[in-house]
This record gives sequence, C-alpha cells and structure tokens, in this order.
Amino acid sequence: MQIYFAWAGVGEEFDFLLHSREDEDVLAFRLSHKEGEFPVLEVEVPFVKTYDSDCHHKVFLSCPKGLLFTGHVEGMPVRQEGDSRWLTFVAKRSDWADQVDRGIEGLKKLPQWEPLLVAQEDHKNLVEVLKNFTVEPHWDRRTGELTFSDLFIGRQNLDLGDEFFADSLKVSGSEGLCARVNMSAKVQWVQRYEGLVDLSGAFGERGMISTLTPSFLKQSWWQKGHFLRNSGYAILKSGLKEVRAVEMGGLGIFPQRSVDFETPEGTKNLPRMWFTPTLIFHWKYRQKRQEILELSLSLATTEKGQEKDFSVQLENISFDEPVPLWRPHEWHVPKSQVLREGILYECKQLHESGDQFDNNLWTDKGVVPCALEDPASATFFLTARGEKAVDALIERARAHVISSLQTVRVYLEMPFEDAVDLTCDTVVSVKDDRLPGGCVQGKVKEYGFVGQGDGGNFYAYMTLGVVPENLKDVGMIVGSGIGSQVSS
Repeated sequence: MQIYFAWAGVGEEFDFLLHSREDEDVLAFRLSHKEGEFPVLEVEVPFVKTYDSDCHHKVFLSCPKGLLFTGHVEGMPVRQEGDSRWLTFVAKRSDWADQVDRGIEGLKKLPQWEPLLVAQEDHKNLVEVLKNFTVEPHWDRRTGELTFSDLFIGRQNLDLGDEFFADSLKVSGSEGLCARVNMSAKVQWVQRYEGLVDLSGAFGERGMISTLTPSFLKQSWWQKGHFLRNSGYAILKSGLKEVRAVEMGGLGIFPQRSVDFETPEGTKNLPRMWFTPTLIFHWKYRQKRQEILELSLSLATTEKGQEKDFSVQLENISFDEPVPLWRPHEWHVPKSQVLREGILYECKQLHESGDQFDNNLWTDKGVVPCALEDPASATFFLTARGEKAVDALIERARAHVISSLQTVRVYLEMPFEDAVDLTCDTVVSVKDDRLPGGCVQGKVKEYGFVGQGDGGNFYAYMTLGVVPENLKDVGMIVGSGIGSQVSS
C-alpha cells in the first residue's frame, strides 16, 4: 500500500495531484480514533532532519484511494526512538473551540436542553451540556469538522459480512449494564408574596368618619411609612379629607352636631366634623423553601445490572430582586414592577388595577425569563415550568441507561483498503458463526489504521458497541416523588 505524507501550510486545502507526495519517508504509522475524541496520527520517520515547528504546521496523509487524515501539530509532536522519530498530529483545527460553541448553541435549541440542570458557568462546557443527550461529538479525521453522532444510529452503514480477518475476532463485555438510575433533584428559593390592603372604606358610616375633636383625630391618625409592630405591614398612604356631609333629615345620617347634653350653663351640643379617610397598607411575606424530587428509572428487564445514583442542584429559579405577577384589583405604586405573560412592566402612577390590564398605566421593560413565574408559589416541580424540568431529569436518567445498553464489544481487523471511509459515525454489520445469532450490528466505538512502510503489514481495526437481543426494544419504568420543606 502506497502512503503519501505531505506537509502543508495553514489554510491549504487537500489536492490529490498536489499532495500525493512523500515529504517524509514513512517507516510506520498509527491512525486512531475513539468515539467522542479527536483523531490522532502517529508517524515514524527517519531521524535525518530537524523538525521545524515554524514551517510544519499541518499534514495530509493519503493513499491511492484518497485522503486519510488532515492533522495539525499540537504541543511537542516529536518523540525520538533509536534512529527514528515519531511525529504526532491531531485532527484539531485552529477553530475547534468556535465549532464547539456553535455546536452547543445548536444543542440548546433541541427539546432535551434544560438550562436549570447545568450550572451557569458550565453553559459552554460541552461535557456538561451533553449529559441530557444520547450523542457524542464526532470530529472528522479528514476535515476537522465537528458534528454530533447518535450513540446507536450512524450517518453511514457498512455491511461487512464476513470480509474480515477471521482470527482477529474477539467478543467481550463492556463496563456493564446500568439497569436503574436514581436521580435526586433539589431546588431552593424564597417564596415571596406582597400586596396592598385598602381599609379606607372600612371606617364609619358610608366610608366617612366623624369626630367632635378634629384636632386630636388628625394628630393621632396613622402616619405614612409607619410599620405595624411584629408584622409585615407598612402604611403606604394615609390621610383625612374634611368633607361637608349633608344631614339626611330624620334618618339620623350624617348629623352635623352632637346629641344634647346638660351643663351648669344649660343644654348644649358640639359641632360634628366629617372626614373621608385614606388608609392603605403594603404587606410582604417571605419564606425560604426547598423542594426535592426523587426520581428513578429502571429497565423493564430481569437482566442484572448496576444501579447508579445522581444528584442535581437546580440553578436559581427566581429573580434576585422579586417581581410579583400582575393581578386585578390590587394597588400599584409608581416605579413598582410586575410580570405579565413573561414581560416586565413598570408602574407609571399610583392606581388600583381593574379587571383588565391597562397598558397606559405601565411601561413595557421587555421580556425577562424566570423559571419560577410566580414568586408566591409554594411549589416549583408542580408548575408548568417545573414539569418541563422533571421531563429533562427523566431524559437525563434515560441517557445514562441508554448509553450502557451496548454491553457487548466486538473487535476485528480487516483489509486496509476496505476501511478507508470508516468513521465513529458508522454502523457496521458483521457475520460469523461465533457471534450471537451468527450476526451482529453495532456502532463503531473505536477504529484505526496501522501501516508498516512500503510493502509492510497494513490493516484496519475496529471495535463495535453492540446491544444484545434481550435488551433491544426494552421498556423503562419511571417512579417519582416530591418532598417540600420550609426552612427558617
């Protein structure tokens, strides 16, 4: 097998006619690629030249069937071994981090993504983001492009049949089946509720009060800003407005003078003054809450397997500064804020809300996302948003179980030229009487190419992850329970 090794400059694209050359005398090489990792190429060349990292940035490895590998130098790629040296290259482009960022943004658009299960500082951490998905990153050994490959379904299929080296076949077990996952999810927040109570109409007769000592009444009336002792109540608005009440004849309503009383000087009465009172209280309620969801997911099978426990602390589900929901028939003060249909509004003037929301009384401040839409809620997991988080937790448990179903590993070696298009995004079918049922189909977990110079031993190898027949189409059983705690 003829192998070509060509150095290339940054940004240079592969051209078979141009790059089918031997810039180095390849004594041996090993090209390996494991699922989820970057492909790596190790090349043994004679120790006759000094490696120049300033000139040798990139390499193309190819054969008569086409390009095998595009690699870049990373770190110290040279290892001396006797009269030869080993050069190491990684299929890792200079923009790999940008590719990861773009890939993460794409994953976040999928329904499996749940930001509450990932710490804010890890929202750009691919390992953390992938915990709710049954995919692995796939780095193309030829282009360095990042895609995401399903654990079981490949973008290409290879029906190998029995076209492999028979004596290379090995069947073994993997790390083991995960038959049950127990998830514990904890969420904490401060339950907040506040409102206004208007007692103005609760005094006296028809919303008015009268007094024979108006100066004392005004002096002793509640003052704005006063807090009621040992309570969450404060006086928001207070006042007395003198009114001219018209006495209603013999009904005794709105009398203008007191009843007669006797004095040494004779029968007398005093003038009665009438006031319209205003007394509005603002109240606040605060309570720390913690809710714990215990969830289990089990395979509906008698097959023995491992049981794994995981715990998750959900991210902040409420605003740092509490914002109440808009409600009808409540008082609102200028600059106060409310949430309505996910939009933040700021009050323009003091008013009591009616049956319908009045846009003229509010300033639209834009959409403000918050998991706990109602800060007064005593539960999270039982809200619509909480149920979405529960679904995501079930999906995470499911991902743990599914990723363990490939409990059989099949290793084999095959002719080099038959495997040039092999990737970790390939599903391979193999036939052999030594295999369970005489044939298996599995996803490539690892593959590679090995070469020993011109005319030497060349072959490809692969390891397949196979789901045994008794675990195919097996169902899952979900159990859950929610506990709520109040803390001081």
